[in-house]
Amino acid sequence: MTTDPKPRQEPIPTLPVQLTREQAEALILIMKHKPADDIVLRHSKTFIITRERWLGELDPLNDLSMDDMIRAIYYGYEIARTPEEQLLQEFEQAEARYGVDSVAFRTGLQMAAEILGHKVAGVNA
Repeated sequence: MTTDPKPRQEPIPTLPVQLTREQAEALILIMKHKPADDIVLRHSKTFIITRERWLGELDPLNDLSMDDMIRAIYYGYEIARTPEEQLLQEFEQAEARYGVDSVAFRTGLQMAAEILGHKVAGVNA
């Protein structure tokens, strides 16, 4: 009987980090110029050691926790949809989801956008 010297490890599933469009653009910019480990080291210094900040075009990175920065670099990220983008998607998918009731659903979305003072192209603008 032989045994496998290395136990087989299953990869740990991770959910992509949700970044704003500005954070994603800043991360793409810095990743063009620095290797991943340099970015993580700089980010840790920014928060833990020197309390410096990312400046200029990289400023949106200041809102990322260490965990989110590491996960975004090594595991990937998604660009979070704005509330307007989410509303438009719901509006466009209403008929497929609700059939004949989609008119009432869409009207409700339009009214909610108006009440909140949002103008969303394709919904109420």
